[in-house]
Amino acid sequence: MNFLREGHKKYLDKIFQVWTTGGYQLVLPPKYIEEAKMMPDDILRSSLVEFIQGRHTIALRPDRPPRLRHLIKHEVIKDMHKLFPGLKEETPMGVYPAVCRLVFRVSGRAFAGQKISHDDDWMMMNISYAGDAFQAALVLRYYPDWLRPLVKYFTPEVRQIWKYNAKAGDYLAPLIEERNQTGKQPGYEKPNDTLKWVQTTRPEYLLELREEIQEVLKMYNGEWTVESMPQLKKMDNFIKETQRYQPTIISFQRKALQSIALSDGTRTPKGAYMMAASDAVSHDPNIYENPDEFDSWRYYKMRQAPENENKYQLVSIGNTKLHFGGGRYACPERWFVSHEPKLILSALIMAYNVKLKEGEERPKNILFQSMLSPNPMAEIMFKSRA
Repeated sequence: MNFLREGHKKYLDKIFQVWTTGGYQLVLPPKYIEEAKMMPDDILRSSLVEFIQGRHTIALRPDRPPRLRHLIKHEVIKDMHKLFPGLKEETPMGVYPAVCRLVFRVSGRAFAGQKISHDDDWMMMNISYAGDAFQAALVLRYYPDWLRPLVKYFTPEVRQIWKYNAKAGDYLAPLIEERNQTGKQPGYEKPNDTLKWVQTTRPEYLLELREEIQEVLKMYNGEWTVESMPQLKKMDNFIKETQRYQPTIISFQRKALQSIALSDGTRTPKGAYMMAASDAVSHDPNIYENPDEFDSWRYYKMRQAPENENKYQLVSIGNTKLHFGGGRYACPERWFVSHEPKLILSALIMAYNVKLKEGEERPKNILFQSMLSPNPMAEIMFKSRA
């Protein structure tokens, strides 16, 4: 992470090269992002599927993202009380595994429906899937391209992913068939999930966020709706600043399918892998004032100007806002991804007081290759407000 920041600082608007476990990568500064994202796929295409070895592990269809409907708040409330029971006194909780279960429960409810989302086997499969898929990709990347189609059959991690895929099919195929049949019947009522479209480290801010939640709920008669979620502007800002301050290390992964001549004469060779140093850009003092400080309402203040209202939202993307990627390959589900944590955080903030253990600082993140994640073993103090 540090060498990418140093390279960004040293070369500024120039492309530089770094060595990674996947070979050499060209690092694009922001000034080239606009030009690069407009190039057609036969010249420059996303290398993300290649990075996770999707051709050998999972069947990805990035051109067909599911369409989002609304989130169901009672799923969050119901499962939150199961995962955070009682807590009348301040209680240390391993928040990472609990929140992971909550996220997967809500996602399952939104995408597949209530019955599947409450199945424990489905839950455990989803929790294991992400880590195992990453491990499978990591193993395959140690082999040359020409050998991977053969090696995958003898790689336990890949075979485990295939089992997950088959098991998911066993869950979903009958449900899809049932939807297809019942959808033809008179009086059919469409289900409220997405499957039909596919056929604390800052406790001082809790009060302000809680007040905003109460105001928005009052405006919408105590209900979370698609229309109410954008009104959580402070929470949107808070999550976005957290994303800027503790970002993904890299983004905008691309592969050149032919030699490229950029507008200023810079040339990149055929077969070159490229990326943007999103962490370095997020901490660039030429882009952000006091970038190494966590400014709780940084984007909220920016959005006060009428012309900036839609410019600095969590889902906004741009040449210096790269956390969701950019161009055609920007995360298609970022609206869902933005609503889900708001809904979960709202439920937690309204139900509990949260703080770090006495005398402790924020647990250090874990850095593995280009992946930055919170410490899954860290504990946070929860106390019910009831």
